[in-house]
Amino acid sequence: MSSTGTALVTLEDGEEMARFSISAPTVPLTPVQIGLRARTVQFNAAGTLAYVASDNKVSVVDVATGTVKSATTLTADVGHVVLSPDETRLFANGGNGSVWTLSAASPGAPTATATLTRSMSGLAISKSGTSLYAAGSLFELWRLDPTTLQIAANVKTLGTEVGDVVVSQDEKEVYVVADQGTLWVLDATTLAPAGYVDVGHGALWMALTPDGKQLYVSSWSMGDVIIVDRVGRSVVSRVHVGGYPRSIAFDKLGTTAYVANMNGWVDVIK
Repeated sequence: MSSTGTALVTLEDGEEMARFSISAPTVPLTPVQIGLRARTVQFNAAGTLAYVASDNKVSVVDVATGTVKSATTLTADVGHVVLSPDETRLFANGGNGSVWTLSAASPGAPTATATLTRSMSGLAISKSGTSLYAAGSLFELWRLDPTTLQIAANVKTLGTEVGDVVVSQDEKEVYVVADQGTLWVLDATTLAPAGYVDVGHGALWMALTPDGKQLYVSSWSMGDVIIVDRVGRSVVSRVHVGGYPRSIAFDKLGTTAYVANMNGWVDVIK
């Protein structure tokens, strides 16, 4: 969801991304021809560019026209892409256990690469841009130096099928979901566990509300979106949407959540 109100929805089994405006969601815009297995999208602050992880590449998309401006080929399927807060660097991770740094202005060959494990999952960067967090799908989370990709901290006990990673706005805590139903709360510096919330099986995707107060977690196995009080570390409510809810995004005011559903629709939660 861009700051200007344009949504891009990845379609893993197709070769394009759906595109629509939240002011007229039933009127689809021309889709973006992106190639196979598009997965995650990161917008710049102005909402003019989108960076898309798909297959074995990172693509730069003009949001207004839906055209691909450039594409950088990497050595494995790309799962996540995030943009540094100053918008100078892109970070991506892949199915071969790699994390890459690219130039955001002119993506080309990676300027840094780290190989951490067999398969990566979540990826997030702190608000100040001083810490990069990369999750391995089996058990692990790393805190990396964003400049060198050197390991600063590591935890290995998070469980199988680790999913999304979120950093609190004050950069004191980092949150990780795992498929067995655990939302972990970790110290953002040491990665020492500080607590957890039981959100139920199937939790792989998560997003922080713009005001930083709540975490929205989607469960593919229950068809629920679980709303968690971030500070109180408790479940506030569950919204049953059915199907297989996945990635979550908010409008810029934080009053509406948009949840991509793997059954072929987008759920809107107000």
